[in-house]
Amino acid sequence: MFGGVIGEWLIGVTLVNSDGEVKSYDESDMEALSALRCCVGMCGVFYELVFKVFLMLPYSAFYILCNFTLQNL
Repeated sequence: MFGGVIGEWLIGVTLVNSDGEVKSYDESDMEALSALRCCVGMCGVFYELVFKVFLMLPYSAFYILCNFTLQNL
């Protein structure tokens, strides 16, 4: 669920294309959004990016080391 490249978390883009038009793309147009994730700036200048984020709470782990032998069973 977590991990991967930053483009996988991109869910919205607003950009200025080569004609000077402002275009917006979101998850409703997945084909265009997939192309924008890897276009490396060839589609225009990105000026707004929307990323999916998740709340991650701090956690701690507690381990108990048990050493069982056949005598304990």
